[in-house]
Amino acid sequence: MADIQNIEVRQINIIEEADLYAQAVELRNEQLRKKIGLSIYDEDLSAEKDYVILAALASAEDASESDPKTVVVGCVVLRPEEDGKTFRLKQMAVHPSYQGQNIGRHIIEAVEKVTRANLRSRIFLHARIVSKGFYEKLGYSVISEEFIEVNIPHCQMEKVL
Repeated sequence: MADIQNIEVRQINIIEEADLYAQAVELRNEQLRKKIGLSIYDEDLSAEKDYVILAALASAEDASESDPKTVVVGCVVLRPEEDGKTFRLKQMAVHPSYQGQNIGRHIIEAVEKVTRANLRSRIFLHARIVSKGFYEKLGYSVISEEFIEVNIPHCQMEKVL
């Protein structure tokens, strides 16, 4: 099991930190798209330059101290909504080696901190039904009936901060 003591969750700049962004996109593809027969690389990601990308970062275990390598072990996308008060949480993923170690909770805590810092007061998402309990434990409420999105059962959830 991976060591989570040195994990940092922070916003990444998709231009200046293109390597980290590429890792985040690949993680999202592996964990959220590939498993259902889709590819994130078929999607237009150009709008993400205007989104907030948060990543859980760890030092690679095999990196030398003179040349440390940072790896993305979790990520999430926040899309600002036009109402000026809401972020839409999209495509949260945690690498399988890091699941069950509160990385997701730390990512959500960072999401809420960023939401407040951007003077927004609501987080909205389409949660896969299998993830609904995770979000409920963190104070998110179901606000819709179950529906199908990308061939998977989902529900709408929100948290007002």
